[in-house]
Amino acid sequence: VLQRLSNEAMKTKKSSSKTPSAEQLEFLAEVEEWKSTISADNLYSLLKDAVNDRDMISADDTHQVDLNQLVQDKVLRELSSLYEEYDFVTAKDASLTDDLRRGGSNVCGQHTHTEDSLVYGEIDLKGFCQLLNDIPHASQDTFYDLGSGSGRAVFAARFVGDYKECIGIELLQNLHELAS
Repeated sequence: VLQRLSNEAMKTKKSSSKTPSAEQLEFLAEVEEWKSTISADNLYSLLKDAVNDRDMISADDTHQVDLNQLVQDKVLRELSSLYEEYDFVTAKDASLTDDLRRGGSNVCGQHTHTEDSLVYGEIDLKGFCQLLNDIPHASQDTFYDLGSGSGRAVFAARFVGDYKECIGIELLQNLHELAS
């Protein structure tokens, strides 16, 4: 499949017309078909190569946007599926339980923040993936998420970014266990 992507990208690069050829349209249709059958195991390598060569796929910007959208949609679906079992409320509850154990307080069912209490929040996957795409970095860089919570940002960086390593560091045991 990767060889096919590479071959099609090279053919398209040699084409100088602004109107997509039948081969280009066929290739894009195949990519569209693949998006529903690609497993999480090969998603990253397959789509990353396609995105890296996106300028060779077509001289027409609309096809580049289509491929970029395909990649982003598939990655967001895969990332969201990782957390179907543990929603935001589950992660926040795990955070509060550990924070109270560390010395935070709970008055009349309301959590109050003390100087050493921790605040839990989740990222918006779509916005965070866009942010990762906008930040320049090298493939030998390491992505660190300090206070990684349930690990969403780490997974997003792994799928979207071209990092050597993606590491989440979480102090609260319950959140660490959710991420694991």
